[in-house]
Formats: sequence, structure tokens, C-alpha cells
Amino acid sequence: MRKGIYFTAIILTAVFFLALAQPARDGLSDQLKRADTCLADQKYAQAESIYRQVLTDAPADSNEAFAAQRQLVRLYILCGDQAAGDLELAQLTGRFSTRADLPWAIWQIGQTYSSVEEYERAEQVHR
Repeated sequence: MRKGIYFTAIILTAVFFLALAQPARDGLSDQLKRADTCLADQKYAQAESIYRQVLTDAPADSNEAFAAQRQLVRLYILCGDQAAGDLELAQLTGRFSTRADLPWAIWQIGQTYSSVEEYERAEQVHR
């Protein structure tokens, strides 16, 4: 009987904390959307700040952290800061090396290089 009560208490506690964590995750998605809008509007400093905050707040292996890291690479490419872009690309490929969608992210980064007419760099990234 006591085991059942303890087990129920543990389950209820876990459900409670998971429910608290979900709004934070939703907030991260909203932050990413806002940062993507800033990026599209060429408000690079504002976008960078939001992406960095998402990286700080999101769990290390989360979709939100992956998206923020990928978008930081793209941001630096669009700004013309290849050194920062290379650093963020190394972070992306190192930190998220086991993700199945990493090749898609790298393809997207190559496309971003192409969009700013850095065709040689795009080819290097696509390899």
C-alpha cells in the first residue's frame, strides 16, 4: 500500500514539473520565431542576441538549441563575417553531430552561402 502511495506521489510530482517546463519550451519557440523575423528584416544584432539567449536557455540537445545554432551560422554568413560563421559551424557540427537532420542544416547553410554569392564556400560546405 505504501509503495503505491509513494509511486503515485512520484508520478504526480513528475507530471507537475513537466507541465511547468512546457511553457518555457513554448517561450523558446516564440523567441526563435522572433529572432527569425529579425534575421529576415536584417536586424542582425537583435537576432543574434535572441539566438544566443535561446542557446543559453534551451536544453543542450533540444530542437530549439539546434535551430538557434544553425541560424547563428546563417546570420554570420549574411553579415559577411566568415570567421564567426566558421566558428559557429564548427560548434554546430561538433555539438549536434549525432542528429539525423544535421545534413539538412548543412545544406541550408550552403544555400545561404550561395545566396550571398560565396559559391566556392558553398561548395566546400556541401562536401
